[in-house]
Amino acid sequence: MFNNLINLLGFILIITSIGIAALSFLRPQVFKRQDIVLITVLLICGIIFSTQSRWYRKELLQFNLFLLAAPGIFYSIDTIRLRNQNQKQLNK
Repeated sequence: MFNNLINLLGFILIITSIGIAALSFLRPQVFKRQDIVLITVLLICGIIFSTQSRWYRKELLQFNLFLLAAPGIFYSIDTIRLRNQNQKQLNK
């Protein structure tokens, strides 16, 4: 089942995306519309990583890494923006 660590990472990403999707049913007040993008990206990357031995192409894996980096950058910017808003509220 797990030929290498990349397959394991793929299954972890798939389980994580399913967990985040379940959050919308368990706690809808915490779920945001931006999380749909994260769920989609994690699911696509998880499928590619878990089946990479079948469609091994360096270009596909490189695209997968760019696809994984995009939500990380987006959520980092969002976190910094929220910290700035909290800091402004504390200073008032």
